[in-house]
Amino acid sequence: MRPEENIEAVRRESALLADAARHNLAPTVPSCPDWTVSDLVWHVGGIHRHRFWLITEHPQGPQGFEIDRPHDSQIVDWFEDGAEQLARVLETHEPSEHVWTWFPRDQTVGFWQRRMAQETAVHRWDAEHAASETHPIESALAADGIAEFFDTLMVVQDEPPKGTGETVHVHATDEPAEWVITLDPEGARAEAKHAKGDAGIRGSSSDLLLALWRRIPLDHVEVLGDRTLAERFIDTMDLN
Repeated sequence: MRPEENIEAVRRESALLADAARHNLAPTVPSCPDWTVSDLVWHVGGIHRHRFWLITEHPQGPQGFEIDRPHDSQIVDWFEDGAEQLARVLETHEPSEHVWTWFPRDQTVGFWQRRMAQETAVHRWDAEHAASETHPIESALAADGIAEFFDTLMVVQDEPPKGTGETVHVHATDEPAEWVITLDPEGARAEAKHAKGDAGIRGSSSDLLLALWRRIPLDHVEVLGDRTLAERFIDTMDLN
């Protein structure tokens, strides 16, 4: 995904999230059962404003940012304003500009361009799920989300998935995107390639991403080979 595509995704997915939430703030979010839709909007809106603060103020770390939660009568408008502020700062700063991130290997604005597109897209789906009317994540965005899952999120796990050399093949059916994850004793590693695995997980990019994030069960995608291995790989990821 190019930077401008990620920024466009932040705008598009934020607008869809706001549409899903505007008249639907009270219900519990099934995929985030500790939250109501209002809590979800507050969470994503707070993240948007925090990343705006990181990029514009250049603190040495994430601490020191505080905001007050708006009333539910204003929270969706507040969310939309913050999403646009974030999109504007993401497009007016160079992707290579140094900024604090929680990923030691990439301390750039480009990291946040990608991460905010993915954060917003998955939570947009959450908001729609609470309204019982979900739409797939756009395929190229979802495929990059799967790549991010393996090249970033899996890397920073305190307790990464481990094994004795077992392999899981993840294959998108709508994008030229597939990976082989090897579960070594020291942790999981992913390679972008085609190869048969001990377990295979196959489906659309959107369904694969949502399954990896445990938004939908593995029954919604095709699982080949060792299903127990596929389930163990996904279940051992710490996504809190």
